[in-house]
Amino acid sequence: MKKIVVVACSNFQQEMLKISTHNEFQGMSFCFYPALCEVSPPSDTREILHDVLSSSGEKFHFLFAPRSCPVLKYMRERPEITHIAYDYCQELVACKVILQQQIERNSYSVTDGWLSQWREHLRNWGFDPSKTLGFMGEFSSSIVHLKTGVIENPERELADFAKAVKLPTDVIDIGLDYAKNLVLASVYDRMARKMGLFEEALDFDLHRQIADYAMINEVLMEIASLNSVNEVLEKISTLAEALFAPEEVLFFEKFRDGWREIYSSARGSTGAEEVLQIPENPEDIFSLEGGRDLWMKIRHDDKLLGALKISKIAFPEYVDRYLAVLGNIRSVLGLSLSNVELHEELKTIALTDPLTEFTTGEASSTRQKSSFLKHPEKAKAFLWRSTISTTSRR
Repeated sequence: MKKIVVVACSNFQQEMLKISTHNEFQGMSFCFYPALCEVSPPSDTREILHDVLSSSGEKFHFLFAPRSCPVLKYMRERPEITHIAYDYCQELVACKVILQQQIERNSYSVTDGWLSQWREHLRNWGFDPSKTLGFMGEFSSSIVHLKTGVIENPERELADFAKAVKLPTDVIDIGLDYAKNLVLASVYDRMARKMGLFEEALDFDLHRQIADYAMINEVLMEIASLNSVNEVLEKISTLAEALFAPEEVLFFEKFRDGWREIYSSARGSTGAEEVLQIPENPEDIFSLEGGRDLWMKIRHDDKLLGALKISKIAFPEYVDRYLAVLGNIRSVLGLSLSNVELHEELKTIALTDPLTEFTTGEASSTRQKSSFLKHPEKAKAFLWRSTISTTSRR
């Protein structure tokens, strides 16, 4: 059977090598091309890339790179390589919505792997990392650390880097779930399209895995851009119904001394005031009623956001088959709900922050948007104030 090779930028080498240790990646190998956006390509770049991508006809290469990456001009003569394209470099580890939020705040985003070599990056840019530099303030208002958890003491590296470039910092704990889901789903989705080329070489389990991850990838891409809890839960509910054929999907949030139901696939958004208790269990994913009721505690950045109940599953004997998929659904849902929470927080700040001249009683969201469009300096002041206040809280 042909081997799968994932090719990515060396800026994300530590993150990719970390996810490669998971069982789902046993059939894949990883290789890395140099970060050509930081240095002038050496004269032997083509030869270097040829060595990185050297392969026989027994390998499938999947190149993960943004559409503007300089490496692409060296790939034109390699049509057998499948390009997984996106807009921003960091989309390999963080969803587009998070990155767009930071761009709107005029922030410069870095990952653990990048931070661990920040001095080398500055040298590549032509600067001396031992000296205090102010050049980044010309195009960025802050440094945002997309914390992937692949290095020890990233806080120290972040502090040293921030001191060198004289900028405030913020931290978003993204982990590696998104990167893991994206790579798996993208590879399996492209493989599914090539099924006619090597269908006989794939066994039933791999066929099923391809279909599962292709479906997850579609939902993942959709919910990443949603700004409503109800819309996110509707998408997740649709996915749960496709996998498990339950009678109902419910979502609960912490409320007073217990929980309250805020969503039902049968009744939509509920927002009941009744205080409920959900089953206690040390596991984050567990089943009850002979496997017919499936529970998932939803977390992000160690914060418990809620609990999802997939109720009265038609075929409980198939639950074990989808345990790996459940972990991915849980992490994607946690990330998406956290994004919605951040979006709502920014809207609230915008309505009450004195620099924007908005108060809760004064402006609707429509009037707020209109005023921002007419007075962009207010939006800029708001974004800068949000960045500083967030940094000062840390």
